[in-house]
Amino acid sequence: MMNVLTQVLVIGVGGTTNSGKSTLTKRLTTAIAGSSSMCQDNYFLDPGDERLNKLRIPELDCWNWDKIAALDMEKMVADIQTKIDEHSCSVLFVEGFLIFDYEPMLSFFSKKYFLTLTQEECRRRRSLRVYNPADGPQYFDKVVWPEYINVLEQVKLQPDVNFLDGTKDQDEIFNQVLGEVKQLLENMGQSV
Repeated sequence: MMNVLTQVLVIGVGGTTNSGKSTLTKRLTTAIAGSSSMCQDNYFLDPGDERLNKLRIPELDCWNWDKIAALDMEKMVADIQTKIDEHSCSVLFVEGFLIFDYEPMLSFFSKKYFLTLTQEECRRRRSLRVYNPADGPQYFDKVVWPEYINVLEQVKLQPDVNFLDGTKDQDEIFNQVLGEVKQLLENMGQSV
């Protein structure tokens, strides 16, 4: 007989592009038995979706993929709710660059982490990745960084966000977050 969990702990791992969100989330999911994760990147609209028309940037000949409207957030919220309702995991890590910028999601999170980077480090890391569709030559400066600054300013208004420097040692960040999540689980009476 399956042990049905009474409560799912939902942990948000947000932050700028290439700040280490996915790496941290994967490590945490591996380290905590019975945990699961969801990635906001899986909810981008398809390039042919007409909802993207309002996000077109003619001077760059591309869409603004760094706005919440470029994602199917209603589906993401529904999928998170399903995971919670099914009690299929003890901890659900929700990772993404705009997860704290969508009001209907905020009530899910028991703990919120937001990884930051300097503009120079963010640009450097992003230049090492391949995106589909690919970034145009001015996309980072005209879209990615300004959108991140807008989100960061909004997230700073939320009193319960734990900011982490994404340039710190990955093991140090991982150990800090793992320890805090384990403490939350112990406080809920769940074995770790």
